[in-house]
Amino acid sequence: MTPIDAAYLVLFLLIAYGTAIIGAPLVTHARDWFAKQKKPPGYPPPIVFGLVWTILYGLIGVAGWLAYRLPENETRTQLLWLWSIGMVLNFLWTPFYFAWHRTTLAMVTILGLLGTIVWFIVLIYPLDTVAAWLFIIYGTWIAYASWLNIALHWLNPIEDD
Repeated sequence: MTPIDAAYLVLFLLIAYGTAIIGAPLVTHARDWFAKQKKPPGYPPPIVFGLVWTILYGLIGVAGWLAYRLPENETRTQLLWLWSIGMVLNFLWTPFYFAWHRTTLAMVTILGLLGTIVWFIVLIYPLDTVAAWLFIIYGTWIAYASWLNIALHWLNPIEDD
C-alpha cells in the first residue's frame, strides 16, 4: 500500500466515523424520549448498537476505499456517488428520528439507504467481492434496523407529518 492509498483509507474511515461522531449527541439528547418508546420483539440491548456501529463504520470506510481504488470509469463514479449518498442518508436518519422525532421521514430515509447499499453491492460485486461482502454485512444490519424503525413507528404512533 502506497502512502497515498493509506491516506485515502484514513480519509474514508474519517468520513464514516465522522458521521457517527456528529450524530452521537443527537442520540444522547433524545435518550429520555426514546426510553419511553415501546420496543418491538427482538429489540437488542442498547450496548449492541454501539458495538455494531463501531464495526460497521469501519466496514463502510474500507468498502468506500476499495471502490475508490478501482480503475477510473463510469461504474467507479457511480459507486463513489452511491457511497457518498449512503453516508448522507446514514447521517440524516439520526436527526430525523432522534432530534426531530420524524419517524416517517426516518423510515423513508433508512429505506433509501438500504436501496443505495443494495445498488452498491450489485455494482461492486463483479469488481471487488471483499467490498461487496462488507456492504452485505452493512446491508443486513440496515435491513434489520429498517424493520426496527417500522416497528417502532407502528408501536409508537406520533404526529410527525
